[in-house]
Amino acid sequence: MSSLWPYIVSFAISMVPVIELRGAIPIAMALNTTPEPQLIPVFIAAVFGAFLPSAFIILGIRKLVHYLERSNIKLFQRYGAWLRKKSEKGGAKINKADQTERVAGLRATGRERDQKKADRIERRSSQERGKFGFWSFIALLVFVAVPLPGTGVWTGSMAAGMLDMRLKYALPAIFIGNLIAGIIVTFLTHGVSSLL
Repeated sequence: MSSLWPYIVSFAISMVPVIELRGAIPIAMALNTTPEPQLIPVFIAAVFGAFLPSAFIILGIRKLVHYLERSNIKLFQRYGAWLRKKSEKGGAKINKADQTERVAGLRATGRERDQKKADRIERRSSQERGKFGFWSFIALLVFVAVPLPGTGVWTGSMAAGMLDMRLKYALPAIFIGNLIAGIIVTFLTHGVSSLL
């Protein structure tokens, strides 16, 4: 077997949903190859392999919801509309950008000053849409970092896509969380001494 085989296996298996790097690192290290696989390169291959699909997942979920909403099948349309409504509601809570009630109240007064204020709020809300604050960043990071079933890069990326988080905010949280998950898995399976 090639000496690169454990690193290729680590990279490939870490892209598989549910397994991700939780399974990739132990599997790659268990391969009987000559020379024996080195833990740090296996770890690096697993971290990058698990992270690779995240941007595609975030964008793919958005396209899937869009496709369902415009489907000719009524059931798909309803499901797509339901997903959009749920994601917008969740996104508004996280993004704190939902000012529709306040804008509607200002528009109802009919005063010019209130109209300008409503315009300003709408402009700011549209600029803030897709951003998320420090605690949301930490929540996504921790969700990806905890190496338990149902968490990880795939699930975190799907959540980020459904909540319409911008890639420039979601991807760093997912990458750091994935890195932490890799460190945890490495310590649990091989111990601290194997890294030294």
